[in-house]
Amino acid sequence: MKTYHRIITTITSFVLLASVSPAWAQYNMLVASVPFEFKIGETSLPPDSYGVSRVDGHPDVLLVRSLRRGMFVFGYRAESQDGNETPRLLFHRYGGEYFLREIRFLGSLGMNLPETIEEREAQRRADRSGSDLETVAVVAQLQ
Repeated sequence: MKTYHRIITTITSFVLLASVSPAWAQYNMLVASVPFEFKIGETSLPPDSYGVSRVDGHPDVLLVRSLRRGMFVFGYRAESQDGNETPRLLFHRYGGEYFLREIRFLGSLGMNLPETIEEREAQRRADRSGSDLETVAVVAQLQ
């Protein structure tokens, strides 16, 4: 009888955990169609539809993936003053180069990505050619 009770308790626990985890993951999953090539760190990513999700247990890690590629990204948490933020990806553009710099989830939660050496070099090239930094936003959908 004790074994039967343990089995039922274990199965119930797994069912409850399975139903709660996807709900949390859905709240933290964004999908955005990026129409241009962009860089995350040293990696260039082609135009595609990308999913962005937070990694459970690691508040400073995000998973950015398309159907063809995926990568983990380290950033730091950033909260906005306005709690009604639209989910979006923010890119810095220098000339024709785009760098993913910020990911905004619903509400005030966001993640900033650090400036990379490649971005600093692109900024220097843009400064020499007289181009300015442009911030480009790609609206994302919650999944």
